[in-house]
Amino acid sequence: MKKKVAVVIPCYNYGEYIEEAVDSCLASTYEELEIIVVDDGSTDSYTIEKLKQIAEKPKTKIYRQENRGLSAARNFGFRNTDAEYVLTLDADDKIEPTFIEKALWILERYDNYSYVYSLVQLFGEQQKVWETLPYNFSYLKYRNTIPATIFIKYSAWETIGGYDEEMLNGYEDWEFIIRLGKNNLIGFHINEILFFYRKHHGSMLGDSKNKHSALVKYIRKKHSDIYKCYSFPTFLFLEYQRR
Repeated sequence: MKKKVAVVIPCYNYGEYIEEAVDSCLASTYEELEIIVVDDGSTDSYTIEKLKQIAEKPKTKIYRQENRGLSAARNFGFRNTDAEYVLTLDADDKIEPTFIEKALWILERYDNYSYVYSLVQLFGEQQKVWETLPYNFSYLKYRNTIPATIFIKYSAWETIGGYDEEMLNGYEDWEFIIRLGKNNLIGFHINEILFFYRKHHGSMLGDSKNKHSALVKYIRKKHSDIYKCYSFPTFLFLEYQRR
């Protein structure tokens, strides 16, 4: 019997993009899946109407909650599925059709991994490949090299208590990855483009960069046990010098 997979897609006023995200999942080569779109209190009438239309698509469920932020929307999606595996996807992004099939194959065969991520193709206002790196927790503590879109065991999300709902301004995915690492729940890197990240004005990532210092301070305070000092690691200093 094939394992069930859920795709959790938070959506806040992203009616312009959400259908592309859903359709990319419906084009997946893995068919035993459900798509959970969590409307995080959208106020845009176009988005609300678009979500009504998307609710008619196969394998797709639409839930609505009051606006509580991206972490809360993701957690809501996890709590409303009985799937063993979940793919996290933002409403303005897309996946390659074989992503789910390949990621599931890996996690079914290698018990020591808890999630899978890939190279990232940026599209929209910027066209380039984000060369994500093989998993290295020591490096991840200082620089996030893993995209927000990952294919993860439900049990891993459950073990660490989900995403931090206090983080409303970004980097919640980085903090989530750090907590996974602290619990020896590690990721497998696929050196292939399986995820497409849309670059556009007003995206949350751009806003997060403007609040970088405050967000990093929050993460380091929360996880002070792994940040014994605030010195810049030598390997990152050498990398910076090469640029």
